[in-house]
This record gives sequence, structure tokens and C-alpha cells, in this order.
Amino acid sequence: MRNQADTAFVSGKPGGVKKALKILNKVIRLEPDNHNNFYKRYRVHLRLKQQNQALSDLASAVKVKPTFTSGWSQQATLLLKMGRCVEAESSIRQALSINANHKATIKLEPKVTQCAHHLRSADSHEQRGQWVQADKELTSALESAASSPTLFLRRAKIRTKLGKYFEVLADSGKVLKMDKTNLDALSIRAHAYYLLGDHEMAMRHQREGLRFDPGHKEIKIAYRRVKKIDKTYKRGEEYESQGRHTDAAEEYKSCAAVDPQHHEFNKKAWTSACRVLQNVNEARAACQRALQIDKNYLDALVEIAKTYDKEENWEESVRHWKQAQQVAGNGNGDVNDGVLRAEAALKQSKEKDYYKVLGVRRDATKRDIKKAYRKLALEWHPDKWAKNTDEEKSIAETKFQEIGEAAEVLGDDEKRQKFDRGEDVFPNQGGGGGGGNPFNHFQQGGQNFHFQFRL
Repeated sequence: MRNQADTAFVSGKPGGVKKALKILNKVIRLEPDNHNNFYKRYRVHLRLKQQNQALSDLASAVKVKPTFTSGWSQQATLLLKMGRCVEAESSIRQALSINANHKATIKLEPKVTQCAHHLRSADSHEQRGQWVQADKELTSALESAASSPTLFLRRAKIRTKLGKYFEVLADSGKVLKMDKTNLDALSIRAHAYYLLGDHEMAMRHQREGLRFDPGHKEIKIAYRRVKKIDKTYKRGEEYESQGRHTDAAEEYKSCAAVDPQHHEFNKKAWTSACRVLQNVNEARAACQRALQIDKNYLDALVEIAKTYDKEENWEESVRHWKQAQQVAGNGNGDVNDGVLRAEAALKQSKEKDYYKVLGVRRDATKRDIKKAYRKLALEWHPDKWAKNTDEEKSIAETKFQEIGEAAEVLGDDEKRQKFDRGEDVFPNQGGGGGGGNPFNHFQQGGQNFHFQFRL
């Protein structure tokens, strides 16, 4: 029967290895005191990537024959592969005590000794909470035990404590390539994605874990938490798209309350609340919550700069846009535009500001500008001041001309864009322009405005 098992094992036919296993199971039942039977089955289990069963067979083989040098040596090899290097040292000693000249064992001994040394050192560092040093020692141990799921998982847990989440993904990914059903690897990998703020990938791995073990408590609790946060955030996005800004802000803030330690996501949630809040002080406070988590979080820096834009506090606006630019670098066009707009507005606020002349915001529509012009033109038209003193008439004419000039610039897209960029609007910049009236409410000639009053 042993020969049949050998033939099936080396046949290369589909199912040959499993057939060999069946035969050897029968052989061992018939002849349990033959160490070779266990050794042959060890090789079959190894081919099937059943390391624990293979190790059990080697233990049985050396128990039946304690002087089985190759059995002790192969046990050390397998223990090393599994990352159980301290145990492998014991097997090495047993093999060499039987045959001090056993070549395979002599060749293996330095790797086992070195790996065991690194693992003992890693144990010591872990007990002290010295995670950087423990990571380093485990990395060295893995040079000798590069196929050990146990060591990769152990290093992944340490790297989670170090915040090295992409490295955690790499380590857990290697384990899953060896065993796609490894629940520890699925759980650790899902947690790393969660901490990176990638909830979709986190839930995907958690669902995979629950497919293999529906009752897994740790994965189930984690899955419910991520699902709750994800659902709440998406509801906030829906409200925001509907223009329900207050409701959206509440949903975004609720997300951040689920897990206060979920920093990578919470800074995004607080920034989203900042973006939709209409009260600038409340919005700014939300952005500050995000920046407390990460002072260089670009999205929050941009949104807080925008709150100063809304207030037309251009000095603070410039300062915050420049902070964003320092983080983004010069390659971010939106941030660069923000800096230029704020600097132009600051410059104009100290000189002639057409928005202030008309009393409109910088984001005013053409309709807003037209409405403001009509109102002010009625108020300051020289005909209304004809009976006043010469000084008052002069003031009215000046105001009326400024109103007309502002309406001309802001009512013309090209001129308005130039003004917003801080560029000269008129060739000689100062004293008005000579183009057509965008609202047909005034006429001008040369460098001075001459208006026809209309209602």
C-alpha cells in the first residue's frame, strides 16, 4: 500500500496527492509504529499546504523513533517556515545530538538561531511598548521566515499601532495570498482600510470575513460601526445636494461623533460640515476641528479661507489662502487662484473697490449688480440734487460717476474678470472707461461719464 501511495503522490495526476493521503491514512491505522509512514504523510500534507497537519506528522514520526535525525531536521525546517523559530532551535539541538555531522541541520542552524534571536528581541520590545524596535526585529526575523503568516500578522498589528496603515495592508495581503480564509488577516486589513478612511474597502473585507464565519464577534461589531458611519455620511451628501445645508451639517457632525479616534475620516467629516454651514463662525469652528486633527489638511485650509472670503476680510483671507498654498505647493491651480483673488481684493479694498461702490458682494450676479445700480443711480442722479448747494451737487456728480463706472466694470464679464484678478481695467486706469454701457442706463464719452437718467 505504501508503494501505491508513493505512485499516486508522484503521478502528477489531478487528485493524486489526495489519493496518496487516503492510502497513507489507512497504512497508519494498520501500522502506527512505523515512523516512515508518518514521514510520508508529512510530505503529502506539506504538498497540500496543510502545515499544521504536516508538523503533527513529524512530531509523531520522531516520537515513534526518537533517533530519526531527518525527522528532527525537517521539523526544524517547517517550524522556521512557520515563524516558530524558538521551537525550531530545540529541534536543531535534537538532530545534532543524534548526528553532529548532519549536513542539512548544520546548514539550517544559523538561520534558525538568527531568527530566534530576533523574535526574543521583538518579544522584549513589545513588552515595553517599543513598537518601532519590535517592528525592526520582526522584519529581520522574516528574512529567515518569509512564508510565515503568523509573523506577518504579528508585524501588521505592531504597524497598526505605529500608524503605518499601508504597510499593514501589505502584510495582511501577503497572508491572504497564502490563505484567503484567514480571518485575522481579513480583520486587520479591514481595520487598516477603516483607519485610512476607505470605508468601502473596509466593509468589503469584513463581509468576506463574515461569509467564512457569520458569527465572528469582532468583525461583526466593526462592520456595524463602519456601515453606520458610511450611511450617515452619504445621507449628509444627499442633503447637501438638495440644498438642505443645516441638515447636511448635522449628519456630517454625527459621523465624527461615532468614533472620535477615527481621525483620518473625522477630519473629512468636519470639513464637510464647514463647507455647508452658512454661519461663517460655525463653519470656521468646524474647520478648526478638522485642523486640530491635521494642521496641514488642505481641504480644511481651503474651506476656512473661504469663510474669510465671505466676510470680505481680505487680510485674513490672504493669510489663510497662503497657508493652503504652502501645503499644496504651486501646482494646485484652485489654491493659486484663491491666493490671487484674495490679494487682488485686498489691494482693491485699499483703493477703489467697485463692489463696495455698488454695495454688493463679490459673488453678486449681474441681476444683483443691475438692481444695485438702479437704486443708487436714482439716489445720486444730479437732477435730484439740482436745487442743492454747489458742494452737494459736486458730491452727487462724483458719486453718480463712481456708480456708473462700477456698473460698467462689473456688468461686463471681461472687465470684471480683470478687476477680480487685480489687473488694470482701463488703459490709463483711473477716471473711467470709454466702452458701452452694459445696462443702457448711462452714456459716456471720453474719459468722463455723462448719464441719461432713466427709471
